[in-house]
Amino acid sequence: MTVTSTGDLSQHFLTLRRTMQVKQRLDTLGQELASGRVSDVALHLGGEAARLAHIEHRSELIGGHISANRETSEYLAQMQVSLGNLEHRRGELAGQILSLPINITDVQREDIATAAVVTFEAMVGDLNFRVADRALFAGAATEGQALADAEDMLASLSAAVAGVTTSDQLKDAVDAWFNDPAGGFETMGYLGDTGDYVERPLGDGTKAKIAVRADDAEYRQLLAAVATAAVLDGGVPGLNAGEANDAVKEAGARLLSAAQPLSLSRGSLGRTESMVEAATTRQGAEQTSLGILRNDMISTDPFEVATELKEVQNQLEMNYMLTARLSGLSMAEYMR
Repeated sequence: MTVTSTGDLSQHFLTLRRTMQVKQRLDTLGQELASGRVSDVALHLGGEAARLAHIEHRSELIGGHISANRETSEYLAQMQVSLGNLEHRRGELAGQILSLPINITDVQREDIATAAVVTFEAMVGDLNFRVADRALFAGAATEGQALADAEDMLASLSAAVAGVTTSDQLKDAVDAWFNDPAGGFETMGYLGDTGDYVERPLGDGTKAKIAVRADDAEYRQLLAAVATAAVLDGGVPGLNAGEANDAVKEAGARLLSAAQPLSLSRGSLGRTESMVEAATTRQGAEQTSLGILRNDMISTDPFEVATELKEVQNQLEMNYMLTARLSGLSMAEYMR
């Protein structure tokens, strides 16, 4: 009878190989237990690997939409801050004018005119505000300013009212500057885009229209109301004190009438904010669901992994014990 045996060197290599395999499995199980995820995703999923890839792609896509929506939300929030500043300045100047007595003195008129200039400059600054170096109220033309410098616009307005002799003429001249297609506001005041309002996709098939621009009627109306008093700073040739006082009162009345359109504009912007927030919330929920599904696909059962880990540890200890015994064998021991 022929007996086939394994030589000592071959036996040594077989034992070493087996020990290495057990140690590698032990390392793999330790990693899975620590991370809670399988080490070989493709082997674990088999034919489900394509589904996992789709889930991960969709999650990354949603993440991009959420990031863009948050940027849009910040953009809209800052616009609300600017509009809030406009409302505050409008109310403050209107209050100053309404607190004047019936017979306005020259000093009081001059003070109001100076305050109107400051308010006009501040409002232009509000409408020229930028976020991440992008203009908020210039429509699609975000690289430049929405409005020309307040000083330049007031200089143009002063030239436009230079020949007036009554408060009505002054009012008409200011209105023409702001509203006439060939007026100063159209030709040099507004520097932004005049096309369609900017629309931003929200990633769920909807788009948020940012329907607020510095050339909108409500902002022209507001700026015109302030300018009606601001052009009186330094005096208007041909306009006597009584007519100038009437112009101040007209400015106060126009500031009051500008409140509602400004409020409606802020409300419209608020609805756009809510739309963006709702889309972001929906996408966040979907991304969370996808994350849970992904984890379910590639996660491990801690109890099962711990049980197998213990079995492999025992197996490794057994290998070491057998190796030690085999290495201690000798001919003398065998002959005993």
